[in-house]
Amino acid sequence: MDDSDDQRQVSKEHRTYGVNKTRRIQITYLIAVIIWVLICVLFGLHQTDFFGIIILTIPIGIFFINFINAPYLTVNTETTLHCINYISIGLIIIVPLITLTRNSSSYRGNRDKVIMVVVLAMIFAILSVLNVWVRPKWVSIVRHIHSVFRTYTLTLLLYAVYIFYRGAVNRSGIVIKPEFDQPVFF
Repeated sequence: MDDSDDQRQVSKEHRTYGVNKTRRIQITYLIAVIIWVLICVLFGLHQTDFFGIIILTIPIGIFFINFINAPYLTVNTETTLHCINYISIGLIIIVPLITLTRNSSSYRGNRDKVIMVVVLAMIFAILSVLNVWVRPKWVSIVRHIHSVFRTYTLTLLLYAVYIFYRGAVNRSGIVIKPEFDQPVFF
């Protein structure tokens, strides 16, 4: 391989995608927003307080940023971002959270909701690591779909931690009951 072959290889990795692939990527993120809103509504996640809503809007913000930056993506950018492993971090959060939710007698929050959110996060985590072998022109779209699933997973884990601790008794004796989203004093 000579220097001219290296130049072509480097320039190919750093070249942005064409109009058609960029549109497919942008459509992927539009569909991801619609699915996220449906998940929030169908599973009742939107019935939360202000901070819960802020957490639940994280994917919409990320997908908006991804949509805007789609014309500037390169193969090199996707490869770099696709290598990050977050599953172990998710498991570090999931296992203790389920154990504390199920076994803690002092926990006053909505156990079923916490467990439902954690199970949803596990489902999206599993979907994010499934490999679907497609034609080369669709590999980029599959990577973006994996990214969507990882964003869903991490947001659901963050939301699960939030609603768990929101329902837990703090040292001052104040409990935030998820059903009312108002402080209740003992």
